[in-house]
Amino acid sequence: MYRIASNAAIDHFRVHRHTVDIETIPEEYLGDEEDSGSAIDSAIGIETIKAKLKQLEPDQQNVLIMKFVEDKSNKEIAEVLQKTEGAVRVIQHRALKQLKTLIDARTHN
Repeated sequence: MYRIASNAAIDHFRVHRHTVDIETIPEEYLGDEEDSGSAIDSAIGIETIKAKLKQLEPDQQNVLIMKFVEDKSNKEIAEVLQKTEGAVRVIQHRALKQLKTLIDARTHN
């Protein structure tokens, strides 16, 4: 029974797979909290973050958007992307590291 439900969920996400255009993300989702993320947003601006996100690989973009904008769990992201949760964590880690490098390069130029 569990396997049938799991396969049905995977099939649903395969059929309804979508990518999110960075330009369509409302700004209130990108910097509403009082934390280090909002400090970064105010320091370099939403447009810069969007521009740097576009430089990442599509899987990296999707993982970051699903995780931090759509507030999905690693398990949900893994199902949508048809990857393991471990692979999602690796993609997220590499994406955040690459994004930080891109942002640091911009602020030091």
